[in-house]
Amino acid sequence: MILCRGYQYIFLKTSKTAGTSVEIALSRHCAAGDIVTPVTPRDERSRRAAGGRGPMGYAAPISEHSTGDLFRLLTRGRRRRRFYNHMPAREVRSLLPADVWESAFKFCVARNPWDRAVSYYFHKYKAEPRPTVSQFLTDAVLEKLRREGPGVYMIDGALAVDRVLRFENLGEELDAVWSERGLPGSPDLPRAKGGHRPGKARYSDVLTPGDRDRIAHVFADEIDLLGYRFEPGGRPLVAPGS
Repeated sequence: MILCRGYQYIFLKTSKTAGTSVEIALSRHCAAGDIVTPVTPRDERSRRAAGGRGPMGYAAPISEHSTGDLFRLLTRGRRRRRFYNHMPAREVRSLLPADVWESAFKFCVARNPWDRAVSYYFHKYKAEPRPTVSQFLTDAVLEKLRREGPGVYMIDGALAVDRVLRFENLGEELDAVWSERGLPGSPDLPRAKGGHRPGKARYSDVLTPGDRDRIAHVFADEIDLLGYRFEPGGRPLVAPGS
């Protein structure tokens, strides 16, 4: 998650959508007083190499803590509330002043859920031996993907951002955001992750009919909202981080 006060935007990061690459590009233009949440040590090295700003400002100000938060902080040794990777819009909103949340341009990236599930499978199992995709896609895994997907940019089933960029057309759509927000230069996305899917396998060749239907059920609201379809023999365009 990134909050850039100078360019007045909030980027909410979903998983397996090239979010780390987008964050690295955006962090190049962050300044003191902005919020950049930590990522993995490997990704932080990539961020430094690309000239991005590292984690900063992610411990929420005491002024934004509720009375209950302060009680737990003082009596139970709890840590201050923090902004974190893949943080859902509801929590981000609760920790920001209302005027900051309302006035900022909020955006995220979404991806065809069938393709995203297959990408996550190959991300977790980079080499043989692997379980089958059906074995891997447990209820817990699908819930995690949902939590770090539509769960990030929806609140109570309603869209909580101003724009959802499509992973399948990310370069062009991010260029448009760059221009509209007046960000200098171009996104120039680094390849932070990806490259694990053998032969760029098509999701339609990997998923069984049962897998297809389970994913369709879990992500029904996202599929309806964004018009995604299961395309036999097809796979969306490849973007960085696939």
